[in-house]
Amino acid sequence: MVRQCSVRRWWLGCWLAGWLLLTGVSQAQPAAPAAAGQVSLVAPAASVPLAGPFTLAFRLQGAALATHSAFPEIEGFRKADGLTTTTTTRLLPGGQRSTELTVTQRYFPYTEGDYVVPAFTLTVNGQVLR
Repeated sequence: MVRQCSVRRWWLGCWLAGWLLLTGVSQAQPAAPAAAGQVSLVAPAASVPLAGPFTLAFRLQGAALATHSAFPEIEGFRKADGLTTTTTTRLLPGGQRSTELTVTQRYFPYTEGDYVVPAFTLTVNGQVLR
């Protein structure tokens, strides 16, 4: 149904509103699917001082963090309580932003020695990392 307008100066506005209603342009468009983003493991240091932490981390770019699995338990290390998260936002040419989230789990060795970290997987936003 197209509304009639009696005031002459509103003619163009009424015509445009009627055209939008008839053509369906004003209907809501479906939302774009959420971006999965890029996720990667951050390479840990090859050697760790006895008093310092060994870290495992993942980096997520271009999407918000929805879910992630637990970091693994590693024999010979105490897993620190809690995670460390760091968000970095870069301003790009043209006013765009690039946001990167890094989630880190710290581990502390019980004793000095050589350790091998066994293979593990992490799942971040449905993507499996190995």
